[in-house]
Amino acid sequence: MDPQTTAGRYMRPLDEHALFTDGATSWRTDIATYRALENVVESASWHAPKSLPADSGLIVERPLGRLSDHAKREAQSALTEMLNDPSLVPNLRMLGLLEVGEVELQNGALDHGWHHDGLAGKRHGHAGDFFCITYFSERRWEDDWGGHFEYGVRPLGDHWPASNFQPQGEIKRIAPAARTTLLGWNQNPCLVHRSAPLKELRDRITMIASVRLRPRD
Repeated sequence: MDPQTTAGRYMRPLDEHALFTDGATSWRTDIATYRALENVVESASWHAPKSLPADSGLIVERPLGRLSDHAKREAQSALTEMLNDPSLVPNLRMLGLLEVGEVELQNGALDHGWHHDGLAGKRHGHAGDFFCITYFSERRWEDDWGGHFEYGVRPLGDHWPASNFQPQGEIKRIAPAARTTLLGWNQNPCLVHRSAPLKELRDRITMIASVRLRPRD
């Protein structure tokens, strides 16, 4: 299906002002997209990495998901269709087509340190114009469990591409409850984020995708 002609599934659009001012915005995923992505998650095989960062905290035994090429294409298709739905992105889509690139699965909060995906050697799969995260966790997420997506604004000083990623001022949070999707902006180096450590061992299944904006001809 052509994502530029997809019928609207959303009653209100995502908050584009928050996306570009704060660095991220979230919404409740439409059921058709979520079911398609759930099928992809259910097809994954899970494994443990050779090593984990020392500050990984509470984490399941096999936190990394492996997808077949077919499953990756299914995820890319579903996400691309959602991210170009005119009822969700009525203004951003006027600039071009949002294309989904690399897709990966995690179970846990593996990125505790404050960072910017496009800087300081962050893995290439996250370094698109935007990043998109969808959660497949508890339907209701308790604050006491930790594991929130946190984001804020940092000042730029000397050596800012590779150091001092700690934000100043207000830190915003998004709970990783099931059917929550968020879109983050990667083009402003002042906007940083992290996954807060889990305080209780829970499944926190996360699909992370890089997103490129392809300008219109």
